[in-house]
Amino acid sequence: MAQTTPTVPFPHDVKSAGKTNQSGILTVNDIITQDVYGIMTRATASDAAEQTFATYAYNAQDQTASEITRVVHSQSTGGSDAAVLTSVRNANGTMQQTIASTAQSTSLSCANNSATFDATGLFWSSADSSLYLGQKQFRIKFEGAAAPDTTPSLTIQFLDPTSSSYITLFAVGT
Repeated sequence: MAQTTPTVPFPHDVKSAGKTNQSGILTVNDIITQDVYGIMTRATASDAAEQTFATYAYNAQDQTASEITRVVHSQSTGGSDAAVLTSVRNANGTMQQTIASTAQSTSLSCANNSATFDATGLFWSSADSSLYLGQKQFRIKFEGAAAPDTTPSLTIQFLDPTSSSYITLFAVGT
């Protein structure tokens, strides 16, 4: 399931957001931006570390800056596992985690559903999910048991262009 977190206020004087460089390469002391490289500082090589890159949209009319994207890079204690989490601002003004990736798995999330790919395969967090192919002309659909006495089913269906309904070609468990 996708995680949401509150947006983070712009961490500097908001007036400075209106004075940012609009294009090209910018150099200020030891900060050079066009490509951005981040270094996480740790007390020892085995300590955990985390670094956040956030993008803010500046509204010149009311001089506000709103967080719109966030990428968190982290390394676990011991330095053996690393992760990257990507979040975007959603309609209710919170940050919605959309991608969570480690060396072992990657999860894609939207709203209240997620798909995860790992060494065992691809799986969804929802009991009723489909894999669409050919611009949704075909789908492989899983439907979980609606009640304790019903059987989950897996179907292969095609979209009938005349009725705009999916027609079952093959079914297992029905």
